[in-house]
Amino acid sequence: NSPERRAADEERRRQAVTEQKGREARAADKAQKKAGDDANKGARAPREPKAATGPHGPQGTPRVPHAPKSHGPTAEEAAKNRAAHEARLRAAQQHEAQLQERAAKRKKPAASDLPIPR
Repeated sequence: NSPERRAADEERRRQAVTEQKGREARAADKAQKKAGDDANKGARAPREPKAATGPHGPQGTPRVPHAPKSHGPTAEEAAKNRAAHEARLRAAQQHEAQLQERAAKRKKPAASDLPIPR
């Protein structure tokens, strides 16, 4: 520890003490002012409430009334959907029949029909 360093440390300590005393003095002044303001608070009249500005009541325009819509397809749409479904079923059955017909026309037997190798 050199003497210069000790002197710098001592100077720093002195500054810290003076700063702390200043902070405490400001805090005491602030507390005293607050106590005075709180004491005067009851003597003051309450402030006047502000008047509301602008139009009162609902803003904008009301919605246009409309009839509730029913859920699901209408009778015509249901009939059209049923016809389309039946057409798809017929097409699938025709396709299945064609596949079975082609399988029956094969010249080479299916692997399951071959004899077991010895």
